[in-house]
Amino acid sequence: MLTTRILLFSVFASLTAGPSCLAQFTPVQHQPLKGTEIGIHGPGSYDVAGTTYRLMNDITSPQSTMFLGKDVVLDLNGYTLRYADGRYEHIPNPGFEEGEKGWDLSKAPGAKAVSTDEVHVFVGKKLLSMKAGDEIVSPYITLPLANRSYLAMCGVTGHDYHDMNGDLKNQMKVSVYVEDATGKNVVCTTRYGDTTMVSCPVEKRAPRLGGGVVYAHLNNLPAGKYRVRIKADTDCLVDEIDIRP
Repeated sequence: MLTTRILLFSVFASLTAGPSCLAQFTPVQHQPLKGTEIGIHGPGSYDVAGTTYRLMNDITSPQSTMFLGKDVVLDLNGYTLRYADGRYEHIPNPGFEEGEKGWDLSKAPGAKAVSTDEVHVFVGKKLLSMKAGDEIVSPYITLPLANRSYLAMCGVTGHDYHDMNGDLKNQMKVSVYVEDATGKNVVCTTRYGDTTMVSCPVEKRAPRLGGGVVYAHLNNLPAGKYRVRIKADTDCLVDEIDIRP
């Protein structure tokens, strides 16, 4: 079992519920290193078992801030950790709350933004209904950091187990593609444990139990402009399409 403890008592002198039941806290002074504690001044991997690490300043990173090993203690010491603190962009109108604004639906004659109240509950007030064979393309966004992981994602909802007559083969399916600034399909291979597989594009995928998110894993790409293309392999309902670090 992985055991990593983060001490909050050095961040807050007290944490109590007042008459209004709102949490109250009082900051304390930053403390110097004690005994065998090791100070942390920047992002990194801290994995010496039995060690207490103490933050000595605020730490920020455009990627992951730090990796903690087994049986270590991290004392925040009143400082702040910020991860993925880069100039990341998100696809505009990812959840179709503004209808079809910004999306290229020229190859999706059956696609239209619909109300979640009238069709199916998911994220927000709207989602996009697509017919089998429809393809939609997002605007370009800039991925600011090279050679890091990103997830191209597409929320899919619709059929529950009973709607599918108990057959998971009847789930809604989509394919998730990513294109570079020239419009060329991006192909990424990722090693997971002892398995290596193509992680982008992902084709004819369905979320489990009739609703969830389908991901394509991007890595080892140069920084630059990218966009998402979604193909409906069955009639489906999609929402919250984005590329996230």
